[in-house]
Amino acid sequence: MGQYWQILDLDAREVIGGHGDKLGVFFWSSDYDDLLGSLKLSASDERFDTLLGGIIAEQASPLLQRLQVEIFDLVVDDVTDVDDGLWLLFLAITCKAILARVRGRILAWQQEHRKDTRRGHRLICVGDYAETATLPPRMLSAEELLEIAQLGGEDPELDASNTLFSYAYERYRSGSPRPWRFMRQKSAREHIQEMRYDHAEGCPRAPWAAADFVLLDALVMPWFPQDRPWVLCNVSKREYVRERDAEELCVKLACARDSDEFAPVPSLWHFLLAYICWSDDYSVAIALNRELAEELTQGRWAGDRFARTLLDRIEEQGEGPWTDVTKEASAFVEKLWSACSY
Repeated sequence: MGQYWQILDLDAREVIGGHGDKLGVFFWSSDYDDLLGSLKLSASDERFDTLLGGIIAEQASPLLQRLQVEIFDLVVDDVTDVDDGLWLLFLAITCKAILARVRGRILAWQQEHRKDTRRGHRLICVGDYAETATLPPRMLSAEELLEIAQLGGEDPELDASNTLFSYAYERYRSGSPRPWRFMRQKSAREHIQEMRYDHAEGCPRAPWAAADFVLLDALVMPWFPQDRPWVLCNVSKREYVRERDAEELCVKLACARDSDEFAPVPSLWHFLLAYICWSDDYSVAIALNRELAEELTQGRWAGDRFARTLLDRIEEQGEGPWTDVTKEASAFVEKLWSACSY
């Protein structure tokens, strides 16, 4: 029957996008492109710096600002719990001085309600022929290895026939390849829109100014600047791929073929997938020579941790030097794409 594969988030204990299929069936699918959104680091702190820049008008210090720090924090605690944090945002836009004092709370609120994030998680596309003993070293904890060994019973003796694939099939929940959703932030945005318009009359509601809603929206949602280079990072091995270069290669490869509009196309996702596949068997249901198939099924990044960040902020991912592997990764993706008959 051939080998089946599953994309796993080991930390979330999720099978992403379904419980197994031939690798060749879904490898070039675009269904997983959005998964990369869950790896992206927001630069909202920079947006806050921009909002707090410029001139702060002189004004009489409000009573709230004159409270002792401990009492002020208690007030903020209370408003944070009202309407899913909406009143915290109202408080923040009253003046820059208060925004400066609660910016950390708002950033924490954004992070708390960030749903389905996979940033920093261990990711692997594992085949059902992959034996537990030959998985990448130190990928699984001792507790996880014991759970796999005891699959189907409480006998503490190790059962080598149990695999990560079978364990995930039985015990992991199904996870969507779609990116995280700001569930409660989205709710906050809907509240804001409801305040902005009088639905009965279909007209703007006073006395809110348009600038207030722009500012509220800036506080609700994370920020991903598009005018600076982003990188896909392997945080475990401290290697990265320049996203712009990867995307340019994908466009080049897709345009080089006279395919119909529904044909698969390579994307940044394939730079990740090509490096996280793992099995002891090189059967992939893709027309690859053995050397290329073995390189694919012994992925150099299998089970590692990942994030997407701005290149100029990559050092925030921990100490130590980083290696740019864009050229190597691009060459590998190009070889895989060239072997396909789409």
